[in-house]
Amino acid sequence: MTCRLSNNISPTFFDYISTGVSHNKTYAHRLPPTLVEQARGFANFHENAIFSDTDVGGIGNLAGRTILHTVLSSLQRIAFNDSYQPFISLFHMLEMTKENPELAAFPNYASALAFELRRGPPPEDRDFIRIKFKNGTNGPFETYHAFGHKYDIPATEFIYRIESYAITSQKQWAAACNSGLQDEWLHIGSQNAVSSTVFAILATVFLLGMFFLFKFVKSALAPTST
Repeated sequence: MTCRLSNNISPTFFDYISTGVSHNKTYAHRLPPTLVEQARGFANFHENAIFSDTDVGGIGNLAGRTILHTVLSSLQRIAFNDSYQPFISLFHMLEMTKENPELAAFPNYASALAFELRRGPPPEDRDFIRIKFKNGTNGPFETYHAFGHKYDIPATEFIYRIESYAITSQKQWAAACNSGLQDEWLHIGSQNAVSSTVFAILATVFLLGMFFLFKFVKSALAPTST
């Protein structure tokens, strides 16, 4: 059997039969031989022709150029902020430590946290998020669940429950830090109180320095007795 498809529908056709093969054994067994391979070939040709360009800055590479900013920003943030604190915070924010108290601790060196975006099986048309964590370089990734879920959490619920806590600018970060200074466990009234205390200490040191400098100059200029 020879499959002839228009390039305009080949990606959609391949996606349809690929999903059927993955989730429907009856459908998979009834497909003509090599149909999946032919559909993939047409889809590959179509998508590669559209989403590529000989010029790195060409219009064909628009999809890659769009996501490149996010990739580079993430790499720079990780490369120049090699710390364990985000791991601990995220584990608590996602309520993963309730079922896994061992996560409330220092992660080992070279640990990795991954968020997988997965499409649910038919007839489910929603996307789900699976969280995987590897503590150090030894051992495989282990799956964890957020907010008390026993399975993957719907992406819409995950975003809804955590989005409002994201810090997206230096101004927002500064406001959060200023608010944190007012927590009772810190016993600090406000950032202004801290600034006033520091200013008072510096003023005291300056005045003492001027006093001793005056005494030194006075003694140096005093006439010596013969």
